[in-house]
Amino acid sequence: MSLSVALQAALSGLRANQVGIDLVSRNVSNATTEGYTRKTVPQTPLLVGGQGAGVELGQVTRQVSDQLQRQVRQGLSQAANLGTIDDFLGRLELSFGKPGDNTSLGNAVSKLADSFRTLANSPESVTAQNEVIARAEELATTLNDLGDSVQALRSEAERGIADSVAKINGLLSDIEKLNAQIVTANSAGQSTADLEDQQDRKLDELSKEIGINYYRRDNGQITITTESGRTLLDGVAHQLQFNASAQVTSIAAYPGSLNGVTIDGIDLFQAPPVTPPMTEVGSGRLAALADLRDRILPQAELQLDELASVMTQQFMGLTPPLELFQDGGATYNVANITGYAQRISVNQTVVSQSWRLRDGTAAALPNTTTPSDGTLPRAVIDMFTAVQTFSGTTGLGTQFTFSQYGATFVGYQANQRQTASDRLSNQEAINDALTTRLTGESGVNVDQEMALMVQLQNAYSANARVVSAIKEMLDALLQIA
Repeated sequence: MSLSVALQAALSGLRANQVGIDLVSRNVSNATTEGYTRKTVPQTPLLVGGQGAGVELGQVTRQVSDQLQRQVRQGLSQAANLGTIDDFLGRLELSFGKPGDNTSLGNAVSKLADSFRTLANSPESVTAQNEVIARAEELATTLNDLGDSVQALRSEAERGIADSVAKINGLLSDIEKLNAQIVTANSAGQSTADLEDQQDRKLDELSKEIGINYYRRDNGQITITTESGRTLLDGVAHQLQFNASAQVTSIAAYPGSLNGVTIDGIDLFQAPPVTPPMTEVGSGRLAALADLRDRILPQAELQLDELASVMTQQFMGLTPPLELFQDGGATYNVANITGYAQRISVNQTVVSQSWRLRDGTAAALPNTTTPSDGTLPRAVIDMFTAVQTFSGTTGLGTQFTFSQYGATFVGYQANQRQTASDRLSNQEAINDALTTRLTGESGVNVDQEMALMVQLQNAYSANARVVSAIKEMLDALLQIA
């Protein structure tokens, strides 16, 4: 080997070690940076005329496990979905109270029943009559407030859908721009490792909003679809469309007055076949918000409406009839059950003429002949102790007393929230395990990097000594010449 070739080899070694030291420094400085992956540079022997002439460096690459990344992103979608549902149900449970709470729905029903027991003992007592009215108003207010809480959460879910769609569109646009930069860098023979790190962070955020599938083309571009195969990004971003409703009322429903999210004219919430739940968006925050708006929260409203409706009808069906509750001041119409819990009110005629609790709302005048007649109050007591039939569409069951229904309703909400919380905890544990594995494979191990730094420093010093020795030999040859 000539001295010139030896010098070239040593200099290439110096350059390789310089690049290696630079990469180690970058790795160590970004060891705690979220989404950063360990960078390495491949080295191959440099051949000149079939003989070794040093080392040749490739492009800086990332050390990543694509399969683990996919599993982590699937976990992020599931956790975001469950976390959103858990958050909403937690606040719903807080407003509904727990079984046995003084402010719970079941307790309000029980207090109304107890007030009628007191009235049955003294039907002529104005004090007992006023207590019944107070307890009836308390129950109506409780139902109103709970119904309002449900609709407030539905409105929040509607706004959340709009927010999620905006985030998805923004992330798709960002990834589209990164795709263009990666293609340009590849064409110029430059490393795309750092750009791919940025792209990964965007994919992580996108996965939280909507479940995705994706693959990388030979030119470095990422193509993204929904879990069901709808194209979100293929060269250009396909933007989602959503028209949010200004107000979500109890009668607002999807499909109908509430809109779905569309892409290229396809409704992702209710793609064919038209069978709830939605078929095109199965995970991520967007799916959870749609499920809350269109299924979970309307079911809670239906359960409240059913209790208010059946109780109102049972009072009206007594002999003599007692129209204790009304629909916002008008006689209740069984065909108008949707949202009734928000509108139920105590009949103001009964409030102003409390003797009707004893004589019924059909009586023309108060009973002055037998003012201590407790027939109607006792019939109400029997009504409260009797098992009533409720609609099976509530999901609670069909046979309950009113107090049992109220307690079951509250318990159902608590159990639903607990189930969501347990599923979220399990998913987070899975995600933590997957993230730990991914970090172990693609993250930066500072101890490993510092050990490599020592090796590079030693190699750099060795190559420097070779360069120095060659210089001395060249100087000696020049002196001889």
